[in-house]
Amino acid sequence: MGRIDRWSGIGGPERPITVVNKAEGRSTLDLFLAHFGLRNSEVKPDVVIGDNAQGLKTVAGNPWSIGYASIGSAEPPDKAAQSRGPRARAGAGPHVHRVRPFGGRARDRSSRRPDEG
Repeated sequence: MGRIDRWSGIGGPERPITVVNKAEGRSTLDLFLAHFGLRNSEVKPDVVIGDNAQGLKTVAGNPWSIGYASIGSAEPPDKAAQSRGPRARAGAGPHVHRVRPFGGRARDRSSRRPDEG
């Protein structure tokens, strides 16, 4: 299986992808690994974070990064939170509409491996 480590590999600019991953023992990490059928040793993070807020801040601060968080953390609690700062106004910050859910009933079953029945 190939590995994409630059945004140009998926049609973006010639920039490295900064992978933001959760520390071991976090339930969101367990859901992420189970959804994609990965072992933790297969994920090669550039940054290891603890909680969802730290992950969102890390990704929001680096436009070339990618990470994941719980859906409740990705959705601002109110409209005022959506309008803070130039990145948020430009639509570049974390937002629920850019989140692809995984786990539970929201899982995309079309991406199942052939051996998953």
